[in-house]
Amino acid sequence: MQSLSHFHLGAAKRVLRYVQGTTDLGLNDMKSTSGYCFSFGSTMISWLSKKQQSVAQSSAEAEYVSASLATSQTIWLRRILADLGHHQDEGTVLIMMYLNTISKAQKVERRMEALKLGEGITGKEDFRSWRRNGE
Repeated sequence: MQSLSHFHLGAAKRVLRYVQGTTDLGLNDMKSTSGYCFSFGSTMISWLSKKQQSVAQSSAEAEYVSASLATSQTIWLRRILADLGHHQDEGTVLIMMYLNTISKAQKVERRMEALKLGEGITGKEDFRSWRRNGE
């Protein structure tokens, strides 16, 4: 960033032209994407990847919407399989991948560990410098 050249300016202009040209494609609407896939044995029987119908106010809300969509599909698939004679006595395992939430939780865990070890904040001034440093 300290020694920008005409090459960098040209690349930035190309990116901006690309973004301007894709506004009608719905790529920049701030909606999250939900996705799931279900397998029966080793065969994938159902999958989906689509934009959510509304804009979530947080990543946690977007993940909740995605989880509810997958849960609805789970219930529907269980009913279809039961109609076909494949009754399932045990629960269906949903593996949710909340990478953003996991990352945030790990950061909070590291902060709490630092506080436990006595390396954390001790007073109001320490809190201010802790927040300024992005910790």
